[in-house]
Amino acid sequence: MKTLMIGLFLGLTTLTYAQNLPDQAEQVALNEIIVSSLKNATYFNLVNDPNAPIQAKTLEYEVGKYDIKSAKVYSKNHNEYEVLFEGNYGSILAHFNADGELLKSNEKFEGIRLPENVRIALRDTYPDWKLNTTEYRVNYTLNKDIKRVYEVQLTNDKKKMNLKIDCKGVILNPKNI
Repeated sequence: MKTLMIGLFLGLTTLTYAQNLPDQAEQVALNEIIVSSLKNATYFNLVNDPNAPIQAKTLEYEVGKYDIKSAKVYSKNHNEYEVLFEGNYGSILAHFNADGELLKSNEKFEGIRLPENVRIALRDTYPDWKLNTTEYRVNYTLNKDIKRVYEVQLTNDKKKMNLKIDCKGVILNPKNI
């Protein structure tokens, strides 16, 4: 019984409010701010493909965040800037205008894992061939359609075959064997 009373006393005392409340709360006016981590949101929203290799998505996000106007070399006297973004598996060459707008980019990633639909298309169409090399390429130009393609090299004994496949798994240059 003694233990129960001590436990009840300790349990109830921990529920009390430990701080003094002021008579009046202070009011603080905050300025409205807009937070955007993407300076090149149009580019990122168009090139971002959920099935793309993670290496491409990571570097595309870095390009999306990049603000050329904050670069040390930025000057309104230049008409265009080329910025090279490099990662472990590839690179993106981005072209910006003097206003900081991303005009175009050329992306190339090598040795990447192909999306499942591309792997299935290759396996079903060329079952006796083995995957040798892989590339993922994206070409972005402002106000134009984006071009995405996987380039692969297949081998079968001493024979080699180069193929281009779109993101849906459609082989763009099928070879008859």
